[in-house]
Amino acid sequence: MTPFLSFQRRVYIAAPRGLFREARALAAALEAQGFAIASTWHAQEYGVDPKAGLYATLDELEADATARLDEVRSSHALVLLVTPRTWRLDSVFEAFFAHGNNKPVYVLRTGSDAIPPTTLLWAKGFEHPHGQEELLLALGQGKTPT
Repeated sequence: MTPFLSFQRRVYIAAPRGLFREARALAAALEAQGFAIASTWHAQEYGVDPKAGLYATLDELEADATARLDEVRSSHALVLLVTPRTWRLDSVFEAFFAHGNNKPVYVLRTGSDAIPPTTLLWAKGFEHPHGQEELLLALGQGKTPT
């Protein structure tokens, strides 16, 4: 497959921590198509246990949150990976933060049973590509959700 013309568009990948492997795979696929990845959280080595503690102090938590929001600000678009249980997570907040900063937001389901949170189903400005190939086309064309 020929890489899409991307002009080094920066993409932030948002997802629940339990999907860090899927986020890594998507990051690799996007990089193979010429996109730059703005998000770094999925490159960290903390395992798949979403209940595992990552931070020793509140200062560490605040620093990580600030870094993530800076990464969202530096991106051209955000891709939100959703599962059947994606509703009250920081990744949903990141998606709305990106939307509030006029970034295109693409909601990508990780399986047929993965239903986006109700607010994302009806919110204007959130695109729902059907699979990775459609996502790559939308990102490569710089398509802005309507």
